[in-house]
Amino acid sequence: AQSLAGRVEAIYIVTDNTVVSALESVIKVCNQEKIALILADPSTVDKGALASYGIDYFSLGKKSGEIALQV
Repeated sequence: AQSLAGRVEAIYIVTDNTVVSALESVIKVCNQEKIALILADPSTVDKGALASYGIDYFSLGKKSGEIALQV
């Protein structure tokens, strides 16, 4: 995120284990540099991301289970 400071207004990050493992650092830099941070994982909003747009894996799994019960 630091290398993008001054060059972007927002960053969108898909679900990625490498980035998520350093999420606190990414959030800190984005807040300092006033970069909007949007992630695919809805739980990241509680951790400091501005917004999320992506798959809610818990809801997807629950719905998949409901469909499997009908088979």
